[in-house]
Amino acid sequence: MKKVVISLLFIIFFYSFSFAALMKSVDGNTVKVEVLEIKDGNIKVKLFNQIYTVQESNVLYISFDEKTTADYGIIIDDKVFSGKLTSYASTTANIQMNIGEFILNDVSKLKFVNFANSEVPDIKWFREKQPQNFDITLGDDYTEIKGNIFEAKENQLFLNIPILGQGVLDLSVIKSISYPKYDFKEPYILKLYNGYEFKYVNFLKKVNDYYFFDLGYGTLSLFNSSIFGFSGGMKTPTTKYTYFILKNGMKFFGDITGSDEENLNVTSIFGEHKISKSSVLTYAKIPDEKIMLVVSKDEILYGNYERENRKISLNPENIGKIDIILVNSNKEKESIVSTPMKNWELKTNVINKSLALSKYNLLAYGNDKMVMIVSAVNNEGFGNYNHDSKVTALSFDDESQLLYSGDEKGILNVYNLITKKIDYMFDFKSKITYLISKNNILYVALENGKLYTITGVESKLLIDMNDEITRVSVNDRAIYISMKNGKISKIDKFNGKTIWNMKFDNSITDILLLKNDKYLVAAQYNGKISILNIENGNVLTSFQSFEGVYSILPSLLKNYFIVSGKNGEIEVWNSINLNKVSKFNIGKDIIYTLLDSTGDVIFLLKNNSVVSMKIFEY
Repeated sequence: MKKVVISLLFIIFFYSFSFAALMKSVDGNTVKVEVLEIKDGNIKVKLFNQIYTVQESNVLYISFDEKTTADYGIIIDDKVFSGKLTSYASTTANIQMNIGEFILNDVSKLKFVNFANSEVPDIKWFREKQPQNFDITLGDDYTEIKGNIFEAKENQLFLNIPILGQGVLDLSVIKSISYPKYDFKEPYILKLYNGYEFKYVNFLKKVNDYYFFDLGYGTLSLFNSSIFGFSGGMKTPTTKYTYFILKNGMKFFGDITGSDEENLNVTSIFGEHKISKSSVLTYAKIPDEKIMLVVSKDEILYGNYERENRKISLNPENIGKIDIILVNSNKEKESIVSTPMKNWELKTNVINKSLALSKYNLLAYGNDKMVMIVSAVNNEGFGNYNHDSKVTALSFDDESQLLYSGDEKGILNVYNLITKKIDYMFDFKSKITYLISKNNILYVALENGKLYTITGVESKLLIDMNDEITRVSVNDRAIYISMKNGKISKIDKFNGKTIWNMKFDNSITDILLLKNDKYLVAAQYNGKISILNIENGNVLTSFQSFEGVYSILPSLLKNYFIVSGKNGEIEVWNSINLNKVSKFNIGKDIIYTLLDSTGDVIFLLKNNSVVSMKIFEY
């Protein structure tokens, strides 16, 4: 077999022939080849019916699908990794990564390998400190425990559980294992610490500090600190008749099989336990016919609340007798109420669109030069802090532990909701127009067209759009930016390069990702709503709403989206067939909208009030 370095003349002569992959050499020349094998630092390729072996050191990259390229890393499916392709053949590929190993049995998933630059910058792959226990919830929506996995095999998880001791769980009944607690929307989803998500088939095993997942097209083994969490089958487990709440916050169903002066003998889905009575906050027998349970520190209250069908989050600083309120929160169906109902109204002077809602239903708003934080359930005060100029944008972080606030002079404050103090501050020297937090990264949009990212205490300029940014949407691979001049751009979230631009006649007032982020909805002030293909920015279809659209918002299950704006006009559209299914008016200009955790819609009105309305039933 000949071992050669493909020369420039050879590449130019045969460049017109089409093969399975695009290979670029370190000197900048490219050639289309069929990759036969990669092993021991050598790449065996077929070119014009001849087989050649090329050293990896002479190759810059290989684009296996002939179109995907990047400045660094390995791209598998739609995700970029730091790592090295150690072997490749027609049916399998092995990728050694900084976070573990990927063994592919479907090599079509391998899109791109950069041999010269394997490290991906600006991604936080690992936790700084591994938690002692993860938060674990089950498919009954009531069981919440803590624990760590000391062994796993054949979808059976063996756990160390505080107070309860060792236990075992079948993956099929697990809703979520994560730290911090995370609400997975689908079963069998694996989420990495950097935000990547995968659909997996089986949790194969845990060996020492490595977890092994079968993704269907390959096996992914991951170092434990690179995993944020994963969901199981989300099935409802067989329920015992007594509900326990422990002082450490764990909640589970069980039965008391015996007791002595100091301990309770309890059987649960996890196994048999001896629980110290001093560790129990309260427990109660649950009547079969009851849906809702209210547990307090000194009494048990029952009630049938089938129509509520939602989980209520209390103020995190609640110091009253009520400890928790649990309600059946399964939301599988979504429909429009016959008559929209107002839940509450908050009269206040909100500046611009400075309104944000945490996953614990804390509502933050900019009141001139002050940020106010209240409970969205009862408008009870939680806290406040000052800015030196008018507040223009707000966003909570992914875990609702931090609140980001930006003002018209470009000052960004990072407020800690636990300590109730400002942790640190950034000065961008231009009005902050929009803030959004996604996968532990904050995106800061400025009036001067610059978009920054903040990770931890470091800020970085990602791109300069040269016009005022009105809205930003983010998914795993890209950033979608709308501008005042009517342009929408798709930006690579890792290197800030523009993937495509689309220009519209009118100012873009809002953008929205729909249908598992496959489509982008864009609203223009003149009421024209367009559906864009996110791959190339082409407009697939469009329809006409009313003049003066300011906001578009998805419903909780994303079966509908709400169009709202001038004079209080509100339209509800079916996101599947794009039919308008409802229309009503609340009288005042709607300049911004949010969706709370129960599915209710919060409208920010121009007359300095915030209104919560029930539009959907679940």
